[in-house]
Amino acid sequence: MVLITRKVFEEEVVDIDGISGVVDMVEMNHTRIKTFDGKLVLVPNRKVWSGTVTKYWPGPYRRINFDVSVDYSSDLSKVIDLLKRAIEEEPLVIKDESVSNFIVFKEYGSSGITYTIYFWVNRDSYFDAINSLSMRIKKLFDESGIKIPFMVIDLRVTQNIQ
Repeated sequence: MVLITRKVFEEEVVDIDGISGVVDMVEMNHTRIKTFDGKLVLVPNRKVWSGTVTKYWPGPYRRINFDVSVDYSSDLSKVIDLLKRAIEEEPLVIKDESVSNFIVFKEYGSSGITYTIYFWVNRDSYFDAINSLSMRIKKLFDESGIKIPFMVIDLRVTQNIQ
């Protein structure tokens, strides 16, 4: 039934009952999946047919979200403006009417205020877009005096002399 109905296609990125990867080949009895960590998993087609199949990135774009934290002393209006500017200026970020890119407050963390950035890219530039946007944000923050917090540990050692 999987072969006839074409429930999954070769080269699709899928999750079949908790097994995620790229469909390598659909055979008579099994669907071969190459996992993202390099394994080849044979999934019985009865499981493909009766199980839940999630198809990732059915379109040309893929959404990315990552967190950016800033120091508590930061001007938050300025931070949001800089993050929006970074998204607008980054050529690898998709800016058409079919998607929306946005910034959302996440939390008041232990060392800073965190925002989550949601943005869309072409599937083939996924990793390049993450690196490029993160470098752009860091550069804009540095130019504007916005600090990215980091963990500081205060270690105190005492000695008992008797």
